[in-house]
Amino acid sequence: SFSCAGDGFSKPCTLARVPLDQLQERSAWTYWDGDAFVSEQADATELFDGSDIMTVHFNAHVGRWLAIYSDPGTNDAVVRTAPDVCGPWSDEAKLFTGDRKTTEGWIYDMVVHPEYSEENGRVMYISFSRPKGTGWFDAEFAVERVELQ
Repeated sequence: SFSCAGDGFSKPCTLARVPLDQLQERSAWTYWDGDAFVSEQADATELFDGSDIMTVHFNAHVGRWLAIYSDPGTNDAVVRTAPDVCGPWSDEAKLFTGDRKTTEGWIYDMVVHPEYSEENGRVMYISFSRPKGTGWFDAEFAVERVELQ
């Protein structure tokens, strides 16, 4: 499980894990410290700066882990990759720029839908919220079809 907590646009992400049958037991969770999973959450190492709404999944087409999220304050979907869920994670790269119906606000709520992927993940479908220009929380969802090389 990734946690990307922070103030403003900075969201440092850390990684934790737990056996499924102990999911509700806080003491069973362990945290990646850069070398191993340890019992103290305070020892967790920041893997990358991400977003509080993102998707991390293994993509068979590229043979790597992908973290996909919207770049805060922009209309860009960004991606990071890693050979292992623990890293090392790449720098951000722009995946696509989402269209908007207004000049107000930016896209957010970026979610990849691996269950709809085609060709082992070469084709992905990514949904996001975009403002409609009719109020602070008045938005609609859009879906982008992304083809990887």
